[in-house]
Order: sequence, then C-alpha cells, then structure tokens
Amino acid sequence: MTAWSLCPAKLGLMLVTVVLAVPAGAATLYTSRAAWEAAVGSWSTETFDSPIQDSANITFANGIVSVGTGGSAGNSVVSGAYSADIDSSGEFEFLFDSISWKFPTPVIGFGLDLDEAANGTGLVISGNFDGTGLIPISILDILGSPGSGFFGLVGTAPFKELHLTEEFSVLNGIGAENFAADNLSVAVVPEPNTVALLLCGVAGLAARALRKPNQLFTPTHR
Repeated sequence: MTAWSLCPAKLGLMLVTVVLAVPAGAATLYTSRAAWEAAVGSWSTETFDSPIQDSANITFANGIVSVGTGGSAGNSVVSGAYSADIDSSGEFEFLFDSISWKFPTPVIGFGLDLDEAANGTGLVISGNFDGTGLIPISILDILGSPGSGFFGLVGTAPFKELHLTEEFSVLNGIGAENFAADNLSVAVVPEPNTVALLLCGVAGLAARALRKPNQLFTPTHR
C-alpha cells in the first residue's frame, strides 16, 4: 500500500497507532513518491546541493527556514542532504529539543526521502494539516525501523510549518534521533489571483459556448 487515507475503515492493524494520533480525514500519507506526485499535480524540490554550516537558524535554497530550539547543534546541510540531531528528552543538552521548518508560502503537501529517521528513538513530524491544530505522525509507524524511504503527506488545509521532534518510546530505549533527509518536495497552495484568473477563463469559455449556437440561428434580413 502506497497511500493511506486516514480513515479507520481503510487502515490495517499495522497502522493502529496512526489512527490514534491522526484524526480521520486530516491528511493522506504516502510511501511512494510517484503516488504523491500524482496526487499533488505540481511541486518544487529542494535537493540540498549547497552545504550549510550547523546553526540554530539556517535557510534552504528554496527559502524554507529551519530553526532549532533548546540546543546548539544538529541542524545543517552536508554531503548533499539535510542532517539533524534531535533530543527532545533533554539527555544531551547541546542537541536541539526540536526543529521547525517554516515555509515561505503556505503548502498543501510535502514529501521527502528519509534516511534512518527511526534508527534511534524515532522521528515525529507534526503539523496543522487540517486547520484544527498540530497533528503528530510517527515515522517509525509509517516506515518502520530504521525509518528509511519516502514519506509524503497531503493535508486538507494549508499549513505553514513542520515540527520535528524525537519520539518517546519505551520500546526504543533512550537516546537521540539522528537522521538525514533529501529531495524535500512541497506543493504550494495556489495564489488567490491565479485561481481567480482560472475561474474567469473557464467562465469566458462557457459564455462563448453558449453564444455560439445562437449566432448560427440568427435570421438573415434581406
């Protein structure tokens, strides 16, 4: 299965933890990039080609701002990928408690290639995907261990940022989560002016179609 609509009737037993964390109908999750791309139609991709030194505040080439809080290390771009270290439990004071990705414009969906995002304690990605508040999604639940592969999401309302935190789990023990991400794709919400122009264009075509038959039957006066 490559796409999961978050509705209990369509989820298997292996996704019961996702049902508990994510309200039904809040978003659709994908583990296939091709399926995600088909769902969003258009997108842009950050390939992390330019290195960025580790800092609490960095800006990707596509304008996304990555902000780390509660620490001083674990937020950089190296070797063609984004690299993060997150310790939300506070065991390692120098690591960030959380990292937020702030989009320059609202988006309706995102997708990225993850590497070992559930190899330590696990990564949790949260966002206001349906307009009602933050919704946490466990990468361990979606991709399993070690958390490598494509993860994508399409929300039901525009959202402006993602929050990356460490998952607390007795099964995973204690520690931090170090992971890498590449090919971060985002589907931007269309500008209102663009939508209005499209609607005007459709209305104009409809008007022409309605007028054309009348012209064919206009009587000719001699």
